[in-house]
Amino acid sequence: MADLLGERRAAARLQRPLRAIGVILCAVLSAGCPGRSDTAGPRGAVRARTVELVVPDVAGLKEALRPLADEWAAQTGHRVVLKSRGPAAAARSGRDGAVAPPQGEHEPAASGRPDGEGAADERSATVDGRLVITSLPDVATWEALHGAGGGGEAGRRLAAIPESIRQDALMAWLDFFAGLRHISMRGNDPVLAPLKAPVLVLYYRRDLLEAAGLKPPETWDDYRRLVVSLPRWAPGRTAVEPWAPEFRATMFLARALAYARHVGNYSLFFDIQDGRPLIDRPGFTRALAVTREILENLPRDVLGMTPRDCRDAFLGGRAALAIACEESLEAALRRVAAVRRSEDGETERAVGGTERLERPDELVAGFAALPGTHEMFNVRTDRWEERPDGEVNRPTLIGFGSWAMIVPQIDREGDAAAWDLAAFLSTRQDSQTFPAELKGLCRESQVTTFPDQLSTAWEAAERTRYVVTVAAELRRREVVIELPVLGGDRFRAALTDGLTAALERGSSPEKALAAVADRWRAIRDEFGPLRVLNSYRLSLGLDPLVRLPAGSPEPRR
Repeated sequence: MADLLGERRAAARLQRPLRAIGVILCAVLSAGCPGRSDTAGPRGAVRARTVELVVPDVAGLKEALRPLADEWAAQTGHRVVLKSRGPAAAARSGRDGAVAPPQGEHEPAASGRPDGEGAADERSATVDGRLVITSLPDVATWEALHGAGGGGEAGRRLAAIPESIRQDALMAWLDFFAGLRHISMRGNDPVLAPLKAPVLVLYYRRDLLEAAGLKPPETWDDYRRLVVSLPRWAPGRTAVEPWAPEFRATMFLARALAYARHVGNYSLFFDIQDGRPLIDRPGFTRALAVTREILENLPRDVLGMTPRDCRDAFLGGRAALAIACEESLEAALRRVAAVRRSEDGETERAVGGTERLERPDELVAGFAALPGTHEMFNVRTDRWEERPDGEVNRPTLIGFGSWAMIVPQIDREGDAAAWDLAAFLSTRQDSQTFPAELKGLCRESQVTTFPDQLSTAWEAAERTRYVVTVAAELRRREVVIELPVLGGDRFRAALTDGLTAALERGSSPEKALAAVADRWRAIRDEFGPLRVLNSYRLSLGLDPLVRLPAGSPEPRR
């Protein structure tokens, strides 16, 4: 057991002095910390603050958020500058080791104040606070730019959610699922507020399983046996999984976590002590070997299927087992109602309150968490081990299609104003005016209301079962963000290439993942090993091993 806990003890030793300093500083400064009333103009702010709201560069998203930004500005007396930001580009490292910012990210110019109150456009200049809506894995990029790579006290430059705003009914911090609160923490403080965190779940034909006296699988071995025995309990039907190239790495990691994530280790994708990639270790190679065995029993077209394709194959009656996820009703209707050309050349739109999907009358859907394993690999002891509690090891992957709000530090009162705007947006998340692309199940209070956001192609009881299944996953502390590291998109693309070699070109799991590890080392070295390592540690709630001044070269060994 000492070996299992050694990694956590080492991390705790690194954090203890900084935590003590933090406690002292908090005690000294607590009297001057801004409360909620300090952030709003009419409620007593010294002066109006200009908050930049940075949103993903998704068509229509900025326009959809503008009325909400205007409403908050009118209520508080602050100003809002709206700005779009493209997806994080593959970051570059120059000869001096400095990491280039993500695509579209730059400090605003300082040419003056916006003319008048309310929301402004991207040409507005001086910014006191910044609220960023970004993908959950991409938080690591912001932390690398403003945290481990940016120096500063404790190496953290994302502003924590002020205590007064956490306790306020608008933010309702404790209403977030416990697992999402856990991954939001840096030290003792939360630094992000989730908006959306989809989870892959297992869809199964409840009617057919019960008729055959079978149960949903608890382990991947159970799942494989159900797949192999489909001709007996679900004749004429198959199982489907989302292995399209754009989702291939995500599907693999969702399966591999059970084998590769040890409950006694922080290290998973990278070693938290030296930063070496762990993607070629036995936990991942066994997961890939199991994947190939299962895919031998699935239709070949799963290699091109997305979660949506799998969900529709299940709902249409072709599949008795499917790995997929749901989306909000608004997003589904938006796609179905897209402008189409009929045979006579006239433009038509889909009408009605449901999707045009036909399902077998006898279909009764059940939903379950993805299966797990009885054994997990310990990279510290180099052994396969069972969980100390005897339970099935079943971590949950999040990150794909996810969004969260963060506040990079600029000014204490401006940061508080930015978090006040985040709290305001949180209260509007279930409204019709909030963009469907950002809506997700993240809170306990949504468990009873979110079923109404799902497609009416499902029965009411099925929508409720789905929400209950996802909520149970997001309450668990064993939630893992997909590749939460600087350059995550680059690492993910390299993993996709390796998986393609194993699944389509016959490369062995060991050889394919060894090649991935080589590419990961090259990508890590391009960014700077310490920057990658520190971004990964920060995403796990650990302190960086080395704090680098902004723009400094990577120290040489």
